[in-house]
Amino acid sequence: MNKFLERISQITGMESSLLVSTCTAANLTALLVHTEPGDQVILEEESHILWQEEWALTAIAGVFPKSIKGKDGIMDADKISQVTDHTVSGQSPNNSVICIENTHNTGGGTVYSVKKMKEISKVAKKRNMKLHIDGARIFDAAVSEDTEVINLTSEADSISISLNKTLGIPFGSVLCGTQEFIEKAKKESNKIGAFSLHKGGLIAAAGLEALDDDNFKETYRYIKKTHDLARYFAKLVSQIPKIEIDTTKIESNIVLIDVSKSGMNSYVFIKELEKRGVVASLRSKYLVRFVFSRDISKSDITNISSVIQDISKHYNCAK
Repeated sequence: MNKFLERISQITGMESSLLVSTCTAANLTALLVHTEPGDQVILEEESHILWQEEWALTAIAGVFPKSIKGKDGIMDADKISQVTDHTVSGQSPNNSVICIENTHNTGGGTVYSVKKMKEISKVAKKRNMKLHIDGARIFDAAVSEDTEVINLTSEADSISISLNKTLGIPFGSVLCGTQEFIEKAKKESNKIGAFSLHKGGLIAAAGLEALDDDNFKETYRYIKKTHDLARYFAKLVSQIPKIEIDTTKIESNIVLIDVSKSGMNSYVFIKELEKRGVVASLRSKYLVRFVFSRDISKSDITNISSVIQDISKHYNCAK
């Protein structure tokens, strides 16, 4: 376990790391350490922490979210500055943390670049705020930027990383930060039942295997493969009538397709996919999300695009 956590700390450039159950638990733990009840937290308006973690930041941490609309999920440093400096009648909340999601899930796997991270870090430091990265998919961001993870995380005060996404480990997440931060995180994570992981050594062993120097290079190649497959999928699907996709927005392994002109909504479309053995997820009423993993092949992509073409053709013929 110690070797695994040391390796994660080395990769992220953090002093220390902690194994917890999920990224949701890691994010909540970070907020419990960084904030006091009543503080305001800055995050993107469709971020995972805000919408897909059961509002735990308010219900448990007692903080108030201030959301900012980003471009495909990516917040602008100047806009963050405007929001944090806003006052009403001379009054302002205690802005304690800026939360960045990299890559941004509902934005379609979009990436905060190294340059963007540095810009937002400057905003945080100038205002004595903490910068937390929801880095569930940080390895995807690094591969997309053709850089090392540390170049995306070195400006942050803390980062959460999912082990069961691009690393392919069955379970678990890590939270990284300073030694002082992690000592506090151990207590806070214990309060929410995320600290004591029996048989955690099994997760650590899998983590060490994935992050071994030689295997780590192979992991990066696998991740790049999923990004290439996402672009290939987008190219094929963009040629299907009444299915819309912006191929210029594919930055990692997530693809969003728009089915609004097909005569179907996302619910119907996803059911039709399931009937044909393809699993996708709901993004919104007319947006469907596809995520590509290392287990998917190029021939699988060709088959999936054929399934989508078949659905589009038969649904419109049946109307």
